[in-house]
Amino acid sequence: MAWSYWENGGVAAWASNYPSAKGNRQSPVDIDDWIKDRGLSAQSLNFYYKSDDLKTIRNNGHSWQIDVSPESRSEMFARHLSLNAFRLLQIHAHWGVGANDGSEHKVKGQRYAGEIHLVHWNTKYDDPKQAGSHPDGIAVLGVFLKRSEWDNPKLTALVSILTDIRYKGQSRDLNGVVNPEVFLPDVRAFWTYEGSLTTPPCSECVLWTLFEEPILISDKQLEGFRSLSSGEQGLTNAPAMINNVRPTQPLGARKVRYSAGLT
Repeated sequence: MAWSYWENGGVAAWASNYPSAKGNRQSPVDIDDWIKDRGLSAQSLNFYYKSDDLKTIRNNGHSWQIDVSPESRSEMFARHLSLNAFRLLQIHAHWGVGANDGSEHKVKGQRYAGEIHLVHWNTKYDDPKQAGSHPDGIAVLGVFLKRSEWDNPKLTALVSILTDIRYKGQSRDLNGVVNPEVFLPDVRAFWTYEGSLTTPPCSECVLWTLFEEPILISDKQLEGFRSLSSGEQGLTNAPAMINNVRPTQPLGARKVRYSAGLT
């Protein structure tokens, strides 16, 4: 089923077609209050990423998306994720028009220029599809993008590639030129909570980890993101790929836990 941020009723229409979007464990949320968890403070996340596992990048009409090889063994482990092996599945981003309207999650009511999501699936299940049907099946790392006057050299290769996938459906091979670790900030301080996918079907299957420290991105690099089109080549009225952001959802009775970093 087709969905959109900009057409056919936009985000407000999602709940009509995707029942999970009306659930009580939805994402994103405003990280406004949290519990400092000393158990989290004494741990770290462990990453085993390989550049060669990032095979292709494509324009899916909603974002740029990096797809990982089915044979990938790029994985992460963390105590707050029950030390299960979560295997990298794909990477994508969300962004807006300005310096503070592009992230999906908020921190005390404030947004950043953008947000990158590294999506992983729990390998205790048979495959990503099966994992997505369980409340602990998906783990997403959320990385805020903070506007900078200077280019971030770690994003140079990614931004240069976007010119090849300007239109929906276009893709190209990566050939190892992008390493997943370029998207990671200092990972010691983070928030974690139980939530959902932020795009349809909005399945309530995600264990979120949001890093407190952002990575930097320049206006020029953000313009590379904003240059993408939500439509196929030749369409003259397709909306620009800007503000691909779901509004924050009620946190309800859920708790957000916080790790202040290693001690």
